Amino acid sequence: MMLFKAISPDDKRWAIIAQSFYLANLTVLPVISFLLLVFFYFKHEKNFSDYNRQHFLAAIIAGFCAGTLLVIAPLSVLLFFHFSDIALLSVVVYAVIMHGLLVLTGIIFLAKSLANKPLITPPTN
Repeated sequence: MMLFKAISPDDKRWAIIAQSFYLANLTVLPVISFLLLVFFYFKHEKNFSDYNRQHFLAAIIAGFCAGTLLVIAPLSVLLFFHFSDIALLSVVVYAVIMHGLLVLTGIIFLAKSLANKPLITPPTN
């Protein structure tokens, strides 16, 4: 059962753009690419198909989660433990592992958009 019947080249292009902005947010331009992602979503929201909306919303939600996991959580640990040596070591290890997992998730999302696949497939009966 297909969730999206026909995906046009324009739909595929916007889905790739959304996932590329998510990956750029994690690697190259952290805040600027996230703001561009949100800007493009709200600018073209009325013209998007369900396929594009799914990719954009997934990238925006994942960007918020990445910001929380990579900035707020480590800072709260450091503040709670008063920047002790073990807290610094733990935060560095946590950040490296979490960043790798988030980038891997972005690569999987980008691969799905390149293959014209929805991020979430409906259950089969």
